[in-house]
Amino acid sequence: MPENLISKTKAVLQRMNVLPVLNEVQDHKKVMISDLDVARIKKYQRLYEGNPEWKVRTFRNINGQTAVVHRQLLNMPKVTAKKLSSLVFNQKAKVDVSFEDVDPSQDSKAYDNPANEYVHKVLKDNRFNETFPRWLEYMFGVGGIVILPQWNDGLKINFATADAFYPISTDSNGVSEAAIVSTSTQNGKYYTLFTWYEKKTGDDNSYIVTNQLYQSINANDVGSRVPLSTVYPDLAKSWEFTGYSRAPFIYLRPNVANNKDMTSPIGIPPYANAIDTLRTLDEIYDTLFQEFRMGKRRIIAPTSMFKRNTDPMTGKVDYAVDLDEEVYKAFKWDASNGDAPAKPEDITLGLRQEDIISALNGVLRIYASQIGLSPGAFTMDENGVQTATEVISQNSETYHTKNDHETMIEEALIQLVHLILDIGHDHGEYSGSLDVNVSVNFDDSIAQDRNENLAYYMQASGNKPLMPRLQAIQQAFNLTDDEAKSYLQQLQSEEPGQGDMTDIAGEEE
Repeated sequence: MPENLISKTKAVLQRMNVLPVLNEVQDHKKVMISDLDVARIKKYQRLYEGNPEWKVRTFRNINGQTAVVHRQLLNMPKVTAKKLSSLVFNQKAKVDVSFEDVDPSQDSKAYDNPANEYVHKVLKDNRFNETFPRWLEYMFGVGGIVILPQWNDGLKINFATADAFYPISTDSNGVSEAAIVSTSTQNGKYYTLFTWYEKKTGDDNSYIVTNQLYQSINANDVGSRVPLSTVYPDLAKSWEFTGYSRAPFIYLRPNVANNKDMTSPIGIPPYANAIDTLRTLDEIYDTLFQEFRMGKRRIIAPTSMFKRNTDPMTGKVDYAVDLDEEVYKAFKWDASNGDAPAKPEDITLGLRQEDIISALNGVLRIYASQIGLSPGAFTMDENGVQTATEVISQNSETYHTKNDHETMIEEALIQLVHLILDIGHDHGEYSGSLDVNVSVNFDDSIAQDRNENLAYYMQASGNKPLMPRLQAIQQAFNLTDDEAKSYLQQLQSEEPGQGDMTDIAGEEE
């Protein structure tokens, strides 16, 4: 799949229904998802984009007319996805590769090998640690993403969104065959490219990749099939991956069971079972804005009190107040009934923002528990919705949820490393062994209260040292053995001498 199409897919695919075309194409297996699955993905996309079905509300005004108002939204699906993405992966995360016959715990040079060097080069060239967190946010926002390592004048790591992915079959490792859809426009026409990744019949270690192109003059329709050369003159109709023990793509989903369809291989976002709560949050938040709008200062007075003089030459009325200020409201007063003249009156309503914010925080606590986070993960104050930034206790719900999602991400990264080596080997960029072990080290500093852990284990050991000084330096600053030894030598050279007992007690006589 051409890498420049991945980002163009989303908007068009939301308008068209490609599922019937995929199931009608001859010589290809049928996809495993249904119209309901597709509809749910579109629903999650709208929620993540900040466009839920309750965004617009209507009511009847005092004239009996229907008024349309756009709600103020918290957009918690976006906030949630961002929170979880930053929780499970950041730029300090590290992937290391060692050969199978080397034990990193016994050999400090285990990661000094061509496989690890090549993988790090590919990840760096693709700015993977900077790009991957953003795609993880999309995964948590919509329910899944696809990672596509591909050769295009070098090894490129591309991505696709959940709406572009159509599973065909699964095995113990997840989705093993799939169709991926991308779109583009050219000269006022709409093009849809279907790419099938299917196992070669009778050979589970080989994949056949097939491309088909469709053209339409309508953005909402797939149209009819046309030659690939219409748009992609250099793209082959099909090619074969040989000797692959895994699919040439990686489907990554949140570690949340799909209770919407237990037979479906596609994922759902963490908030999929909290949509009613999301609506309640937006309704309360909108009420808060309405409270400020309706609670503005208002002063009512008889119409006659606003006028002072009328210029006899121009007929222009001189008013006692600035009529452009919304604070003043006029009403007619009838003096014929003998009532005392009306006076200006302040009718400003008191604000209830404290009660509303309190209610909002209560629902935010419920929402946090529904998506697997600890109470207090989200709070509302005068600056808006805040996410907790303190160190996460290892006994907290947030910590367990973090580990659950990291399990899926770790497996995806291990698969990615193997594919990088396979593809690099096929194209002559990597010539070393393919029998490797992959270690994924997530930066868990946010999830470790080191002072608390140290106090616990120091007490358990009778307040005796628990770690060699060299190892403490190495782990604290993420150094190699040689770098840590150099640090330790510098520290020892800068320390004042301890002396001996004769220095303290004096010479014996």
